[in-house]
Amino acid sequence: MNIVAILAILFAAVVLIKVVMTIFGQKQCYRICKNLMEHEVAMTVISILVLLLVGYFLFQELSPLEVAAAAVFVFLLEAVTLFTHSHYEEIKEFKKKVLMSKNLARRNWFALFLWALFALWVILRLVV
Repeated sequence: MNIVAILAILFAAVVLIKVVMTIFGQKQCYRICKNLMEHEVAMTVISILVLLLVGYFLFQELSPLEVAAAAVFVFLLEAVTLFTHSHYEEIKEFKKKVLMSKNLARRNWFALFLWALFALWVILRLVV
């Protein structure tokens, strides 16, 4: 079994757990999210390390163009989730508060750097 298959199995398992938890265990899901958010620095470091590890293996198997196309699909899945939410106004206010906060770019410099790097890589692969 190659790494892409392993990542796909992991993805399917996490999604199915999320669906089951959302349907049958909303309170437990809330508690888990709350506990994770209380450890912001640790979760950021863990996320970066897992991102780099998964990215390394993913780009061994797939081209940047294939990963970018899959990202568009995931963005659209998330959009369906967001825009069908009954409390969209509350989400919109939260987004406004985040986007209007001071030092947003400075606080998110690493993520912005990675997004820009990936976008430039995709463009370069299209041009070259």
